[in-house]
Amino acid sequence: MPKGLDLVAFAKLAEKHTLFEDHKATWTKEELTRLYPLDIAATHALTKGLQLYGQNRRSLFTFIQASGVRLRKGALAFGLPEVFDHLNSEFYSFLHGAFNPNRRQWEMIWSAMEKVEVDFAKDRRTYLDIVKTIGLLQLVGSRGATIDEKFISAYLGAIYGEVDLAAKLKALSDRKILLFVKHRGSYKLQEGTDLDLDSELLKASKRVEDIGDVVLKLAPYFRHKYVAAKEVTYRKGSPRIFEYRLSHAPIDEKPKGEVDGIINLVFNSRSKLEQLKKESLKTEEAIVFGYFKNTEVIVETLLDIERTEQVISQNEDDKVAVKELRTIRQHHVNLLDHYIHDALYSSEAVQWVHRGKHHTEVKDARSFNRLLSVAIDSAYPSAPTFRNELINRESVSPSAATARKELFNHICDDWDKTDLGFVGTEFPPERAIYTTLLRENGIHRAGKEGLDLFAPSAKSTFTPLWEACEQFLLDSRHGRKDITELMERLAERPFKLKYGLVELWVPLFLFIKRGDYALYREGAFVPQLNGTILYEMTRQPRDFQIKAFMIDGVRLKLFNKYKAFLGKDEVKHLTNGDLLDVTRPFLSFYRSLNAYTQSTQKLSPEAKALRSAIEHATDPEKTFFEDLPNALHLSLEEVSKSDEQLGHFIGFLSTALDHLQQATPRLVDRLDAFIGEEVLATGERFPDTQAAIKGQLHGIREHQLFDHLKPLFKRALAPLDQCEAWVSSIAEGTIGKPLSKFSDLDEELMKERLLGMYKELVNLAEVHGVESDPQGAPVVRMQITTSSKGTRTETIQYPARKKAQVDKLVKELKAHLSADGPVDRAALAQAA
Repeated sequence: MPKGLDLVAFAKLAEKHTLFEDHKATWTKEELTRLYPLDIAATHALTKGLQLYGQNRRSLFTFIQASGVRLRKGALAFGLPEVFDHLNSEFYSFLHGAFNPNRRQWEMIWSAMEKVEVDFAKDRRTYLDIVKTIGLLQLVGSRGATIDEKFISAYLGAIYGEVDLAAKLKALSDRKILLFVKHRGSYKLQEGTDLDLDSELLKASKRVEDIGDVVLKLAPYFRHKYVAAKEVTYRKGSPRIFEYRLSHAPIDEKPKGEVDGIINLVFNSRSKLEQLKKESLKTEEAIVFGYFKNTEVIVETLLDIERTEQVISQNEDDKVAVKELRTIRQHHVNLLDHYIHDALYSSEAVQWVHRGKHHTEVKDARSFNRLLSVAIDSAYPSAPTFRNELINRESVSPSAATARKELFNHICDDWDKTDLGFVGTEFPPERAIYTTLLRENGIHRAGKEGLDLFAPSAKSTFTPLWEACEQFLLDSRHGRKDITELMERLAERPFKLKYGLVELWVPLFLFIKRGDYALYREGAFVPQLNGTILYEMTRQPRDFQIKAFMIDGVRLKLFNKYKAFLGKDEVKHLTNGDLLDVTRPFLSFYRSLNAYTQSTQKLSPEAKALRSAIEHATDPEKTFFEDLPNALHLSLEEVSKSDEQLGHFIGFLSTALDHLQQATPRLVDRLDAFIGEEVLATGERFPDTQAAIKGQLHGIREHQLFDHLKPLFKRALAPLDQCEAWVSSIAEGTIGKPLSKFSDLDEELMKERLLGMYKELVNLAEVHGVESDPQGAPVVRMQITTSSKGTRTETIQYPARKKAQVDKLVKELKAHLSADGPVDRAALAQAA
């Protein structure tokens, strides 16, 4: 080995300039000597070249052991230029063939060498050595290699004694053979382009001096979107998610949906830490502020990206230049990534603030994540601990929704059974929900009357949640409230429950407190809860409203008066069950009224108002404490003045109810009177009217009646001993309706028809009562009224032997009649 050749220096040089990714930092002199005549850089390059192109036939060791290895004249070692020559010579056919995976890079080196051949006559070998060294390292070296003037001068100077390499590098750059990449501080071979990249970027820097909206420009490069606060998630069971938000000034927004907190990164070089601390005190939300102190550097990097993009857009047709410019742009993007992501946990770059305090303890990702948990605990101190991944999430899976539905059925049907009726080792998903929520929090436990559902135990973390729900129930005394309002409250501070838990908790709470409020669905009162209704609350919560009972002393007194009126025991506290216990008899009373009573207007104003109040009752509390008193022209204030007034009110109520019950009997009485006074003209009443009609119609032969008279005839003579049944029978025979289905118009229609139909029956009774020859002509009854002679009624009958004479005379009369009907009838009447 020649004197003066320091192989260790080559190893250090390779390490310093990061020539190869797998370069070992601790090469010993003995190891390096064994590699001679190769230096360490040439060794790496040759090894990789042989691996790429040697087809497993040649190796570094066979190369070293070969006797044909000769150094170039004046060279102290077999350097990178000679490695290039060896590979180019040994694998010439493959390198120029279609299967060379790096053919484009080799062609770029060959093209650069051709340019040197043309442009440089003096010191051509040195120029070629530079091109071969840079080209080979560009091909097999690391992407982060720094091939600068210092390396070229040190390396080629040591092996070949070449000098003045800085000037030669400049000359190669001027000829567009080499390109110095500033952001990497490294030379590379330049593909064919006449564009002076440095000059163009310099011009662009003068055109693009302002980035505009920093946050808007920075947002596309910020790759963090969400991060979980791990500690509090593990501790309380609810997944707590923070969203990164970039802004110029501190924000104060309410986290919504899956987002529980905000990491607000503030980019404003004019902002100060103290100002940010003051702003952070104004919000109670889970917001952690990060103030970037290196905003100016970030802005400058964004400007570099913008300028590079501008040069790219202006030279899109120069593919070689565009490719290099894109590499430059990516470098700036990587640099920006370092400034905004790698610097997140650096106190020199970012200052973290929460609730007015500068958290200097944030030094890494772990301490930062701990700060997020602190922010969650601060914003949501009343959030319960609930470890159930099925339910404790913002949106539950279909299988979890099914499990929740099954649990609702168990709650409604088996609340008084051990483990809600789950038996043995059976452990479906709904049982897991029951165990983690109801059993572990003491909600389902034994009471004085056995197993039941209660408020959470005193030690349960669900107690604040229960108290908030009770307050909501208390607030609903003054008017109905949508259960969506309660759900929205629980999804905000100080709870911020996941919506999957909200949809389980609210129906559960309402079932436990079912006796303390009235439930409405789309305005209609829901008398009883079941599993289906609880499930529907999770599907269509906007359809449901609740209203707690506002029961003071007066209302309780009045309510107990209602109970006494119905023959039921008094109560000390009003519940939904008590209210339903009183509601049912009134509703049953209304349903028991026939159609006539439900529709007639022939009632007292109080009875009509009472009937309407019961008919349209959708809110039991309003019905009993407002509508019924108002129907009787009283108010709750008036009723509350004294016990005497309460007594009067119940008396009025009883009178109005009696008036409703007597609506049909009064109708019967009116029609019975009409029959006696108008139809019979005797003034008699049932049963005398019934007897009188039977006496007048007994001679009628039913088979000779017209069809429209047969029903009335049959029903008038029906053997009924009750006035209402007999009058109703006549009504049905007259207009085809029983009294129970009458309307007020039907009453008048019956009176009108009954008068005419009964007169027809009476006339027929007289006709049928006249003795007639079985072989004779039919009997005729004729009634004629004139102003001179008054009314004459004659029953005409003639013997059968005279029938021929009658027929002949009828024929002769018809022959003399005119075509004018009224004239003919008038003439015949006067002749009679």
